[in-house]
Amino acid sequence: MASSGPNRRNRAPRVKIPNRENAVIDIGGKQLTSELFKLSINGGAVRVIKPFRESTLAEITLQTTSGNTVAAIQFLRPGDGVQGFRFVQLDLATRTRLEAALEQMRKQGLGEGQRSVLQLCTNVARRVMQKAKNQVTGV
Repeated sequence: MASSGPNRRNRAPRVKIPNRENAVIDIGGKQLTSELFKLSINGGAVRVIKPFRESTLAEITLQTTSGNTVAAIQFLRPGDGVQGFRFVQLDLATRTRLEAALEQMRKQGLGEGQRSVLQLCTNVARRVMQKAKNQVTGV
């Protein structure tokens, strides 16, 4: 049974990025291009060949239908070829532009729907298996 109390974490609606859109990531003056995978008002995920260290700070530039979005980000724990990030700070103009772009993408049917219990359990099982694999291989 799902909790509805104050400790329940509500996630911002996400959109899947359909057309291999690129994100330019600037880390200490070095620019890298990565494919944007998912996006929400709180952050997103990019496809990576070599993951960034968790908590690495960077700047990301995204081209959206509402104009360029440039923001500070912090990378989250790397996954299997995909790495999440969170926006550290969005000024009002950038946030408004990003919200407009996300809304337009949701209207185009790119938003993620509610996840089923089976999908949630599968995702947890994948993370547990990856963690066990990493412990065995010493990663």
